[in-house]
Amino acid sequence: MEPVQAVVQDGRGRIWIRGRQTLLALAGFEAPVEDLSASLPGAAVQKGELYLDRTGRVWAPTNHGIAWFDGPRRGLIDTSRGLTNEWATTVMVDREGSLWVGSEGVQRLQGRLAWTSFTRRQGLPSDTVWAVLRDRNGTLWAATNSGVAQAKQGGWVTLPMSRDRSFYAFAQSPSGDLWIGGNSGHAGTNTLLVRTHGASNFRAVSLGSAVGPSTVNSLAFGPDGALYVATLAHGLHRLIAKGADYTSGAVVLPGGDAKEQINQLAIDRAGHLWVSSKRGLAVFDGHHWHRLDASDGLREQEIETITPADSNSVWVSYWNLTGLTLVRITDSGAVISTQLTRPEALVADTIYSAGLDRKGVLWLGTAMGIKRFRNGVSERFGQSDGLPGEDAAANGFWGDADGDVWFGMANGLAHFSARNDVALAPPPTTVITGLQDGHSRLLSATIPSVPWKDRALTFHVAALGFLYPGRVQRQVRLLGLEDAWRDTNVSESRFTGLLPGSYRFQARSRYSDGVFSAVASRAVVILPPWWLTWWFLTLAAMACGLLAVLAVRSRHAHLHRKNLQLEALVADRTRDLLIANAAIEESSMIDPLTGLKNRRYLDAFMPEELARCIREIRSNMSRKPAERHRNIDLCVFMVDLDHFKSVNDDHGHAAGDIVLQQVGVVLRKACRESDMLVRWGGEEFLILARNSDRCQVQALASQVCEAIRQHPFDLGNGVVLRKSCSLGFAAFPLLPSKPDRFGWDQTLKLADRCMYAAKRSGRNAWVGCLLQDNVPVPADPTPGMLHEIDGYGPCRVVSSFPEGHALHW
Repeated sequence: MEPVQAVVQDGRGRIWIRGRQTLLALAGFEAPVEDLSASLPGAAVQKGELYLDRTGRVWAPTNHGIAWFDGPRRGLIDTSRGLTNEWATTVMVDREGSLWVGSEGVQRLQGRLAWTSFTRRQGLPSDTVWAVLRDRNGTLWAATNSGVAQAKQGGWVTLPMSRDRSFYAFAQSPSGDLWIGGNSGHAGTNTLLVRTHGASNFRAVSLGSAVGPSTVNSLAFGPDGALYVATLAHGLHRLIAKGADYTSGAVVLPGGDAKEQINQLAIDRAGHLWVSSKRGLAVFDGHHWHRLDASDGLREQEIETITPADSNSVWVSYWNLTGLTLVRITDSGAVISTQLTRPEALVADTIYSAGLDRKGVLWLGTAMGIKRFRNGVSERFGQSDGLPGEDAAANGFWGDADGDVWFGMANGLAHFSARNDVALAPPPTTVITGLQDGHSRLLSATIPSVPWKDRALTFHVAALGFLYPGRVQRQVRLLGLEDAWRDTNVSESRFTGLLPGSYRFQARSRYSDGVFSAVASRAVVILPPWWLTWWFLTLAAMACGLLAVLAVRSRHAHLHRKNLQLEALVADRTRDLLIANAAIEESSMIDPLTGLKNRRYLDAFMPEELARCIREIRSNMSRKPAERHRNIDLCVFMVDLDHFKSVNDDHGHAAGDIVLQQVGVVLRKACRESDMLVRWGGEEFLILARNSDRCQVQALASQVCEAIRQHPFDLGNGVVLRKSCSLGFAAFPLLPSKPDRFGWDQTLKLADRCMYAAKRSGRNAWVGCLLQDNVPVPADPTPGMLHEIDGYGPCRVVSSFPEGHALHW
């Protein structure tokens, strides 16, 4: 016999007896005694108690960590789980579900026993994990930045032929073949590894249909039984077995090309293959491919993740936008898209991976941790919950059949145990720890009465909880002063200038967006000064009332006469002021030389005009191409007189002013009444053609240039000059499909660049640039063809120069 150190009874009725080096479990007098000493890693410490938590789990501190027993399940928490040393003397599970360990100091295990992390410390070849899969033999695999790891009894073992290369995807065929895909590293072809069913080793397979090495982003077996391979820069490929080897072919998706970036592949419960790419969403039913885009309800065409929901439907997330969209294809082939934008805490961050667990609960891997959405409630898990980090890896989700969830992270592999799942964290207990008056004296009475001179009150509040110190949200209010709750980030609330009366201070707290704690309250009474007592206020009110009556009667007639005089005077002055202001405002916006509008008018006019133009463009782009309107563009013309300096040099500045005045007259005749003419500065003029068609804008450019050429500029005394101009134009918005991409200033700069191109290329001509959306530019562009303009991208350049005439930018 040895000394007995502890005895407890678990939730199943068993009696646990702890000796110095033995651990026994008794189920009853007629049942055999179970000796669990071998389950303890080494001899138990001499002073350590058994601990029974509220779930019936038994904890046993040892000199090699903390052993736990839950029915047939058992495990060990040691230094690999974060303990600072191997031995412990006592344990406790608090009301929030966190495990506390006493050894050299006190430690708290993060994650409330539900989350476990694996990093290089546990044997992974790299902390960055891109994909997870459990094969049909029950073996867990992890694809990392430095190879593929296999979970063994003693830790993780790296696949030798995968070392020092990044892998991103797994797939297992119906026959049991296991495929792994990644990047090429130093290899000359794409990286595909396969272990056929029954084989013990992997071998490399070449993806011959891809030109040059490329990263394999995702793998999936389609409804036709072929393996589909998604690559980063060489599109989608289809791989089929041919004898003992494999052949591959490129799959060009509708509306795509061979170099389309494919992000993820997924199979829904109906067997359809879904493809996310930078150009939208595609689906394959085994016979035909279909492309889905914004016209089908997608918020943008650049799709990040695909998560199969139920039959014929998937959740998708976006490359640039937050939020989720449920895309469903009906039996008739119609597409129904439903947007999920609430709760904001669920979709406010970029989503990199997603999946459903065994119960159909939606999990999201985001840039700010892992989120779970069940029963309409969003939960967030981060480092304080036991995750290795808070940055999820792309497509790195796996759900086990028992409900466990695995997430690949930038800092390791996160594992959620469904059996250890706990309810939402209870809110921290809120306590009002103290109340001080204006002289910093603590008030200990249950309902203290505070004199008027000490009425500056300070309430001290504490939120008692250990789970998420950085996520504690406090709300306070002082009933009698305010009814609404208000948020506060500090642990004290100060109130000054309170009126006499009864008040009740209330406080509550919670973790993030969880439920609030019970309200903590503290009542207090502010005593009035003598001049605010009821008898003094009554006498003062009576005296003031009598004086007011007398004052009103004596002043009423005088004020009435004065008011009539002032109203008449104000009316006269107001009318004169309005007339003067209107004249000043009008004159300040007119160029005194040409009579055209000036830049000040343009600054006042343009914000409203630009907003109107963008609204019409967006409304027009939402229609089908056949139903879109024309003449909704704002075309911008920058006009500059050629060789104007010679007029001033040869005939004087007065002659130059005459020419500019006549230019204003010519432009008014050449343009429409709805067009705006602005003297931009010197000999430069700006024409804003509202409600125009950018595809027909050359006609107005030619009309303006011809009007200048044909006009005889009469300087008097028989002197007549002929002048020409150089004109550049662009249309706002520069890209109708993305009206917010370029601003008004960039439109002016592009028109100005076109005007200078016309001057540098020979003058007496016009040049225009119309931006194109994602169109390749030829190596040797000519006028009328596409050019690459710095800062703008592909442009269709048109000019009045003869064909073949080179433009000089």
